Amino acid sequence: MKAFFFKILLVTFIFIVFSACQNKGKDYHLYSIEKEILQDPHKAYNYLDSIGKEIKDAPDSTQMFYQILLCRAKDKCYIRHKSDSTMQNVVKYYKSRNDKEHLMQAYYCMGCINRDLQQADKALKYFHNALDCSKNSNKYELIARIYSQMGQLQQDGYADEFAL
Repeated sequence: MKAFFFKILLVTFIFIVFSACQNKGKDYHLYSIEKEILQDPHKAYNYLDSIGKEIKDAPDSTQMFYQILLCRAKDKCYIRHKSDSTMQNVVKYYKSRNDKEHLMQAYYCMGCINRDLQQADKALKYFHNALDCSKNSNKYELIARIYSQMGQLQQDGYADEFAL
């Protein structure tokens, strides 16, 4: 009986270890795409676009991070955003988990989307929210982009109420 129990415990342990490794691999691959967005945004966007259907079967954490990366790749490729509904779900997801790093990125994306939708006041509000999440972040490139976007909106004469 002890041998049988031990075998079941061993099989369960192995299953859990391999399941955990499999999910991490997918997320890790997306983190490498995050770097690719800065180096070759068109290549990154094409790759992200090609795996869109596959991602729908991935865990929520992978799907949410994928949406952030897709938004950022579109932004770097100067593809205009048409809706903020998906990113609103991403913001809710990271807010509910108190994940400041990803929430900062989601707010940044919401700012970019609202900029494209010609809603400067909302864009500036989201950029400010992103900065509020950046207090302990080491994503300096993104923080610089947030300030740059805010400055660009101010320079273009939008929304004096949310000035830096």
